[in-house]
Amino acid sequence: MVYAQIFPHHKRSGDGAQDATIAWGMERSKGWLTVLNEHWIGPKQQYLCGDDITVADYFGIGLLTLGEIIRCDFSPYPNVQRWVANMKRLPSWNRINEVFNGFAGSVKDQPFKAIQ
Repeated sequence: MVYAQIFPHHKRSGDGAQDATIAWGMERSKGWLTVLNEHWIGPKQQYLCGDDITVADYFGIGLLTLGEIIRCDFSPYPNVQRWVANMKRLPSWNRINEVFNGFAGSVKDQPFKAIQ
């Protein structure tokens, strides 16, 4: 869903194929966000595997925050939002994500289809 919109070499040829790819990705993303929200993190855990940060958090947050580039709305997933906030409070967050944030800023005016 994200790559097909932000990277030209991932774009599908033809509007129909592109739209179908994005729609397919959006539906799959919503399903996995629900699993992440309700089962992996749930209402009590601070991180993916409990209350201690693990490599799963560092890996997973990179995948999830790709959605921020296309302005996905994660508000229907409050536990996911809490986890993202926990990760963004890490002292190294801004330094590690400097290039990512720069890229997000460079495409901020482009129209995208995102989870709402």
